[in-house]
Amino acid sequence: MTWYTIEHNRDAEATIDLFGGIGEPGGMAADFIRELDGIKSKRIRMRLNSPGGSVEDGIAIYNALRAHPAEVEAHVLAAAHSIASVILQAADRRIMAPHSRVMVHNAMGAGGGFTVGYADDFDEVAAEYVKLAVRLRETSAEIASIYAERTGKEAAYWLAKMAGETRFGAEATVAEGLADEVGETFDAKNFQIAANFDWAGYKDADAIRAELLEAAGEEGKPAAGDSHPDGLTELTARVEALEQLMLPKPNGHPPLDAARRELEEALARVQL
Repeated sequence: MTWYTIEHNRDAEATIDLFGGIGEPGGMAADFIRELDGIKSKRIRMRLNSPGGSVEDGIAIYNALRAHPAEVEAHVLAAAHSIASVILQAADRRIMAPHSRVMVHNAMGAGGGFTVGYADDFDEVAAEYVKLAVRLRETSAEIASIYAERTGKEAAYWLAKMAGETRFGAEATVAEGLADEVGETFDAKNFQIAANFDWAGYKDADAIRAELLEAAGEEGKPAAGDSHPDGLTELTARVEALEQLMLPKPNGHPPLDAARRELEEALARVQL
Protein backbone atom coordinates (compact mmCIF):
# COMPACT_ATOMS: atom_id res chain seq x y z
CA MET A 1 0.00 0.00 0.00
CA THR A 2 1.44 3.35 -1.04
CA TRP A 3 1.48 6.35 1.29
CA TYR A 4 -0.53 8.48 -1.13
CA THR A 5 -3.24 8.22 -3.77
CA ILE A 6 -4.31 10.82 -6.32
CA GLU A 7 -7.61 10.64 -8.18
CA HIS A 8 -8.54 13.20 -10.80
CA ASN A 9 -9.81 14.04 -14.25
CA ARG A 10 -9.64 17.31 -16.10
CA ASP A 11 -12.95 18.76 -14.93
CA ALA A 12 -13.82 17.25 -11.55
CA GLU A 13 -12.30 18.10 -8.19
CA ALA A 14 -9.09 16.15 -7.63
CA THR A 15 -8.59 14.15 -4.44
CA ILE A 16 -5.25 13.54 -2.73
CA ASP A 17 -4.96 11.16 0.23
CA LEU A 18 -1.77 11.27 2.30
CA PHE A 19 -2.07 8.38 4.74
CA GLY A 20 0.67 6.83 6.89
CA GLY A 21 4.35 7.72 6.77
CA ILE A 22 5.24 10.39 4.21
CA GLY A 23 7.67 8.94 1.67
CA GLU A 24 7.24 5.37 3.00
CA PRO A 25 7.62 2.63 2.02
CA GLY A 26 10.07 3.17 -0.81
CA GLY A 27 8.22 6.08 -2.41
CA MET A 28 9.83 9.39 -3.19
CA ALA A 29 8.40 12.89 -3.46
CA ALA A 30 9.31 12.89 -7.16
CA ASP A 31 6.60 10.28 -7.82
CA PHE A 32 4.00 12.35 -5.97
CA ILE A 33 5.01 15.60 -7.69
CA ARG A 34 4.89 13.96 -11.12
CA GLU A 35 1.28 12.92 -10.52
CA LEU A 36 0.42 16.26 -8.93
CA ASP A 37 1.66 18.08 -12.03
CA GLY A 38 -0.84 16.06 -14.06
CA ILE A 39 -3.81 17.54 -12.19
CA LYS A 40 -5.63 20.08 -14.37
CA SER A 41 -8.62 20.55 -12.07
CA LYS A 42 -9.10 23.96 -10.49
CA ARG A 43 -9.68 22.47 -7.06
CA ILE A 44 -7.87 19.82 -4.98
CA ARG A 45 -9.27 18.18 -1.86
CA MET A 46 -6.42 16.76 0.24
CA ARG A 47 -6.97 14.42 3.20
CA LEU A 48 -4.25 13.92 5.80
CA ASN A 49 -3.80 11.20 8.40
CA SER A 50 -0.09 10.79 9.06
CA PRO A 51 2.53 10.49 11.83
CA GLY A 52 5.05 12.33 9.65
CA GLY A 53 7.92 10.82 7.71
CA SER A 54 10.69 12.05 5.43
CA VAL A 55 11.41 15.74 5.98
CA GLU A 56 12.99 16.16 2.54
CA ASP A 57 10.01 14.56 0.79
CA GLY A 58 7.57 16.55 2.92
CA ILE A 59 9.14 19.92 2.14
CA ALA A 60 9.27 19.06 -1.56
CA ILE A 61 5.56 18.17 -1.44
CA TYR A 62 4.79 21.40 0.42
CA ASN A 63 6.55 23.48 -2.23
CA ALA A 64 4.87 21.59 -5.09
CA LEU A 65 1.41 22.11 -3.60
CA ARG A 66 2.05 25.81 -3.01
CA ALA A 67 3.17 26.21 -6.62
CA HIS A 68 0.20 24.33 -8.11
CA PRO A 69 -2.44 26.64 -9.64
CA ALA A 70 -5.39 24.71 -8.16
CA GLU A 71 -7.10 25.81 -4.95
CA VAL A 72 -6.15 23.29 -2.27
CA GLU A 73 -8.44 22.43 0.64
CA ALA A 74 -6.87 20.19 3.29
CA HIS A 75 -8.73 18.02 5.81
CA VAL A 76 -6.96 16.50 8.83
CA LEU A 77 -8.88 13.30 9.53
CA ALA A 78 -7.18 12.43 12.83
CA ALA A 79 -3.47 13.27 12.93
CA ALA A 80 -1.11 15.57 11.05
CA HIS A 81 2.09 15.23 13.05
CA SER A 82 5.65 16.23 12.24
CA ILE A 83 6.22 16.89 8.51
CA ALA A 84 2.53 16.23 7.81
CA SER A 85 1.79 19.43 9.76
CA VAL A 86 4.06 21.27 7.32
CA ILE A 87 2.27 19.81 4.29
CA LEU A 88 -0.98 21.01 5.87
CA GLN A 89 0.33 24.57 5.60
CA ALA A 90 0.45 24.28 1.79
CA ALA A 91 -3.35 24.35 1.61
CA ASP A 92 -5.37 27.48 0.92
CA ARG A 93 -8.03 26.24 3.37
CA ARG A 94 -7.09 24.00 6.32
CA ILE A 95 -9.84 22.10 8.13
CA MET A 96 -9.45 19.96 11.27
CA ALA A 97 -11.83 17.10 12.03
CA PRO A 98 -13.29 17.33 15.54
CA HIS A 99 -10.72 16.07 18.10
CA SER A 100 -7.99 15.73 15.45
CA ARG A 101 -4.41 16.53 16.38
CA VAL A 102 -1.36 18.37 15.05
CA MET A 103 2.16 18.07 16.44
CA VAL A 104 5.26 20.17 15.76
CA HIS A 105 8.81 19.20 16.69
CA ASN A 106 12.44 19.73 15.69
CA ALA A 107 13.88 17.81 12.76
CA MET A 108 15.30 14.41 13.69
CA GLY A 109 17.99 12.31 12.04
CA ALA A 110 19.90 9.07 12.50
CA GLY A 111 23.60 9.09 13.28
CA GLY A 112 26.27 6.55 12.43
CA GLY A 113 26.54 3.06 13.85
CA PHE A 114 28.39 1.84 16.92
CA THR A 115 32.14 2.37 16.66
CA VAL A 116 34.98 0.36 18.21
CA GLY A 117 38.39 1.82 17.44
CA TYR A 118 41.10 4.33 18.19
CA ALA A 119 40.71 7.95 19.27
CA ASP A 120 41.01 9.12 15.65
CA ASP A 121 38.08 6.88 14.74
CA PHE A 122 35.93 8.54 17.36
CA ASP A 123 37.07 11.99 16.17
CA GLU A 124 35.74 11.14 12.72
CA VAL A 125 32.42 9.95 14.17
CA ALA A 126 32.16 13.10 16.29
CA ALA A 127 32.75 15.29 13.24
CA GLU A 128 29.94 13.53 11.37
CA TYR A 129 27.57 14.07 14.28
CA VAL A 130 28.44 17.77 14.37
CA LYS A 131 27.61 18.05 10.64
CA LEU A 132 24.34 16.21 11.24
CA ALA A 133 23.43 18.56 14.10
CA VAL A 134 24.04 21.59 11.87
CA ARG A 135 21.84 20.16 9.10
CA LEU A 136 19.05 19.35 11.55
CA ARG A 137 19.09 22.86 13.02
CA GLU A 138 18.95 24.35 9.53
CA THR A 139 16.01 22.10 8.66
CA SER A 140 14.19 23.02 11.89
CA ALA A 141 14.67 26.71 11.08
CA GLU A 142 13.22 26.16 7.59
CA ILE A 143 10.17 24.40 9.05
CA ALA A 144 9.69 27.17 11.63
CA SER A 145 9.74 29.73 8.82
CA ILE A 146 6.88 27.87 7.08
CA TYR A 147 4.77 27.92 10.25
CA ALA A 148 5.63 31.61 10.73
CA GLU A 149 4.57 32.49 7.18
CA ARG A 150 1.13 30.89 7.58
CA THR A 151 0.40 31.96 11.16
CA GLY A 152 1.93 35.44 11.39
CA LYS A 153 3.86 34.40 14.49
CA GLU A 154 7.64 34.69 14.53
CA ALA A 155 9.87 31.74 13.70
CA ALA A 156 11.40 31.93 17.19
CA TYR A 157 7.95 31.24 18.65
CA TRP A 158 7.63 28.09 16.55
CA LEU A 159 11.17 26.94 17.30
CA ALA A 160 10.27 27.03 21.00
CA LYS A 161 7.11 25.01 20.36
CA MET A 162 9.02 22.55 18.19
CA ALA A 163 11.68 22.05 20.87
CA GLY A 164 8.95 20.86 23.22
CA GLU A 165 7.44 18.39 20.71
CA THR A 166 4.16 20.28 21.15
CA ARG A 167 0.78 18.74 20.33
CA PHE A 168 -2.37 20.74 19.59
CA GLY A 169 -6.00 19.65 19.59
CA ALA A 170 -8.29 20.77 16.78
CA GLU A 171 -9.43 24.03 18.41
CA ALA A 172 -5.91 24.89 19.59
CA THR A 173 -4.55 24.27 16.09
CA VAL A 174 -6.98 26.87 14.76
CA ALA A 175 -6.17 29.27 17.59
CA GLU A 176 -2.45 28.99 16.79
CA GLY A 177 -3.10 29.75 13.11
CA LEU A 178 -2.03 26.32 11.85
CA ALA A 179 -5.57 25.64 10.59
CA ASP A 180 -8.56 27.72 9.59
CA GLU A 181 -11.52 25.91 11.10
CA VAL A 182 -12.81 22.80 12.84
CA GLY A 183 -15.13 20.88 10.57
CA GLU A 184 -18.12 18.71 11.41
CA THR A 185 -17.08 15.33 10.00
CA PHE A 186 -15.86 12.83 12.58
CA ASP A 187 -14.99 9.19 11.90
CA ALA A 188 -13.71 7.13 14.82
CA LYS A 189 -11.92 4.63 12.62
CA ASN A 190 -9.52 7.33 11.41
CA PHE A 191 -8.36 7.80 15.00
CA GLN A 192 -7.91 4.07 15.51
CA ILE A 193 -5.83 3.92 12.34
CA ALA A 194 -3.73 6.85 13.54
CA ALA A 195 -3.23 5.28 16.99
CA ASN A 196 -1.72 2.23 15.29
CA PHE A 197 0.85 4.22 13.31
CA ASP A 198 4.49 3.64 14.21
CA TRP A 199 5.16 6.41 16.73
CA ALA A 200 8.64 5.11 17.69
CA GLY A 201 11.12 7.94 18.01
CA TYR A 202 8.74 10.44 19.58
CA LYS A 203 9.39 10.99 23.27
CA ASP A 204 5.67 10.93 24.11
CA ALA A 205 4.72 8.01 21.86
CA ASP A 206 2.49 6.37 24.47
CA ALA A 207 0.67 9.64 25.20
CA ILE A 208 0.15 10.29 21.47
CA ARG A 209 -1.39 6.84 21.03
CA ALA A 210 -3.56 7.23 24.14
CA GLU A 211 -4.88 10.62 23.00
CA LEU A 212 -5.90 9.25 19.62
CA LEU A 213 -7.65 6.25 21.16
CA GLU A 214 -9.43 8.49 23.64
CA ALA A 215 -10.61 10.69 20.79
CA ALA A 216 -11.88 7.61 18.94
CA GLY A 217 -14.05 6.62 21.90
CA GLU A 218 -15.28 3.12 22.61
CA GLU A 219 -16.12 2.51 18.97
CA GLY A 220 -12.57 3.21 17.89
CA LYS A 221 -10.64 1.20 20.46
CA PRO A 222 -8.80 -1.87 19.11
CA ALA A 223 -10.51 -5.15 19.85
CA ALA A 224 -8.74 -7.87 21.80
CA GLY A 225 -6.32 -9.72 19.57
CA ASP A 226 -5.79 -6.78 17.22
CA SER A 227 -2.58 -6.81 15.24
CA HIS A 228 -1.16 -3.82 17.12
CA PRO A 229 -1.08 -4.68 20.84
CA ASP A 230 0.18 -2.08 23.29
CA GLY A 231 3.96 -2.10 23.54
CA LEU A 232 4.63 -3.68 20.13
CA THR A 233 6.11 -0.48 18.71
CA GLU A 234 8.33 -0.05 21.76
CA LEU A 235 9.58 -3.66 21.56
CA THR A 236 10.31 -3.28 17.86
CA ALA A 237 12.31 -0.15 18.53
CA ARG A 238 14.29 -1.93 21.25
CA VAL A 239 15.07 -4.83 18.93
CA GLU A 240 16.31 -2.42 16.24
CA ALA A 241 18.42 -0.51 18.76
CA LEU A 242 20.01 -3.67 20.10
CA GLU A 243 20.72 -4.95 16.61
CA GLN A 244 22.50 -1.71 15.79
CA LEU A 245 24.60 -2.06 18.92
CA MET A 246 25.71 -5.62 18.20
CA LEU A 247 29.47 -5.67 18.52
CA PRO A 248 31.74 -7.22 15.87
CA LYS A 249 33.25 -10.62 16.62
CA PRO A 250 36.06 -9.74 19.05
CA ASN A 251 38.35 -12.70 18.23
CA GLY A 252 38.99 -13.75 21.78
CA HIS A 253 38.94 -10.32 23.46
CA PRO A 254 37.37 -11.19 26.88
CA PRO A 255 35.63 -7.85 27.63
CA LEU A 256 34.12 -7.69 24.16
CA ASP A 257 33.16 -11.38 24.37
CA ALA A 258 31.17 -10.66 27.54
CA ALA A 259 29.56 -7.52 26.10
CA ARG A 260 28.46 -9.37 22.98
CA ARG A 261 26.96 -12.21 25.03
CA GLU A 262 24.98 -9.72 27.13
CA LEU A 263 23.62 -8.03 24.00
CA GLU A 264 22.68 -11.34 22.41
CA GLU A 265 20.87 -12.46 25.56
CA ALA A 266 19.04 -9.13 25.83
CA LEU A 267 18.04 -9.26 22.17
CA ALA A 268 16.71 -12.80 22.58
CA ARG A 269 14.60 -11.72 25.59
CA VAL A 270 13.10 -8.79 23.68
CA GLN A 271 12.30 -10.92 20.62
CA LEU A 272 10.40 -13.38 22.82
